Amino acid sequence: MSPVSPVFAIILAAGRSSRFGGDKLIAPLGRRPVLGHVLDTVTASARDGILRAVYLVTRNDADPEAALAREAGAIVVVAERAGEGLALSLRAGLDRVASSAPASGAAALIVLGDQPGLRRDVIAEVVRRWRATGAVAVRPEYAGSPGEPGHPVLLDRRIWPEVARLEGDAGLGGFLRRNALELVQVPGRNPDIDVPADLAEFPLEENA
Repeated sequence: MSPVSPVFAIILAAGRSSRFGGDKLIAPLGRRPVLGHVLDTVTASARDGILRAVYLVTRNDADPEAALAREAGAIVVVAERAGEGLALSLRAGLDRVASSAPASGAAALIVLGDQPGLRRDVIAEVVRRWRATGAVAVRPEYAGSPGEPGHPVLLDRRIWPEVARLEGDAGLGGFLRRNALELVQVPGRNPDIDVPADLAEFPLEENA
């Protein structure tokens, strides 16, 4: 695997936030919306040269999530069928990235828009492991969240067609269990927001 093999980030931001009771991605967290923290971290990784480009999948080009993405320099992808399930958002992102990515020797980093605690060192370690091993899929395992599926997840270009065939609300969990998944041990906890109470308890200082 070449040390310069490109990795394209796909931030999934087209969900309905049903468990949260509103649009959690634009809920304020400190001085930024939840999604703003995610975009800050991922675009910083692109500036560092770890990622080639950043894409954000949203339901509508006029959504506030799309505006945040453009402000951060990310490319907006509209998933008109996102309401049919997570798999449709994932497919829309992969289809768009595939149009500009090399036919081999590339990967997509799937990032959830509700994880404002995502750290640049975790992104760097996941990408480093892929470039070192050529694994078809890599995900972190957080020391503080043992046994919990970690994010973000990196998918080698070779398996994008199979991932794109997922349907409905099928996430990557079942797919990854059927494939050779490489785990990267990292410190901390899985950095997500599920309910409004999580915002009040969220340690912003971890988002570095």
